Amino acid sequence: MFARARKGGLGYGEVKKDLLARMLDFFGPMRERREELAARIDDVEDILEDGARRARMLGEPVLAAAREATGLGRAL
Repeated sequence: MFARARKGGLGYGEVKKDLLARMLDFFGPMRERREELAARIDDVEDILEDGARRARMLGEPVLAAAREATGLGRAL
């Protein structure tokens, strides 16, 4: 394609069509995966909730230590 562009005769429309075909090929598997996940929204929500729970569990001690170190602990 680069050689044709340098030589001349390669149209803008042809380049756009080629780019679209390449993009559809590249993103095709990701689009399929998204459709699969959209069909299982309850499972996705469960996974997200579990991840949030685990993140809070890991983050709470770190946040508490940071608050203690900076003197910004919560007033009780």
